[in-house]
Amino acid sequence: MKKNLTFVLIILTFILIFSCKQQDPVVSDDNKAMLLKIEDFQMAGVFGNKEITGEPKYEKSRKVLKSWFLQYAFTYASEGEIPIVISERISFEDSANTAKRVYIGIEKNFLAKFVTSISTMVEYEAILDWGDETKFYTIFHDGNPVGNVIIVRIDKKVFQIYLSGFYFNSPSELESIIRPKLDLLTEYIY
Repeated sequence: MKKNLTFVLIILTFILIFSCKQQDPVVSDDNKAMLLKIEDFQMAGVFGNKEITGEPKYEKSRKVLKSWFLQYAFTYASEGEIPIVISERISFEDSANTAKRVYIGIEKNFLAKFVTSISTMVEYEAILDWGDETKFYTIFHDGNPVGNVIIVRIDKKVFQIYLSGFYFNSPSELESIIRPKLDLLTEYIY
């Protein structure tokens, strides 16, 4: 009897564990609206008349406890040119302190990745009113600008985007494109 009860409890535990396992959450239209996408840059005329096509990838996933993230990735390669890359992630943390640690970690990760003998990141030294904390970097490769890294913390949310194959000289050039996304992110409650 005791063996049967133990066996039943083990089976019920497995059923409970597997039934609670989350499937990949769907990226809703509201979620997508907060992401800065290739279409936003195209509508702003960043690429002129150049036709850029490709299939973006969206992801929404839980990390731990109440933390989760949205992700957007787009790549377009044209022969003889630096590929156009948009890699974006918005982290939704459980507290502002956690978001601050994530923000610092992201910055250190990008600096470690791009500061080499042939490439570097240079921070734009202006006060930006995009959130509680903001960093705007231009990436240089062999002395030429090739992209940007932007990191913004808004309370418990951290917006990060890596652009390559095109770049902005200053935050003011990107302001009209990024501001509506950051406003949506500011208002988003979870």
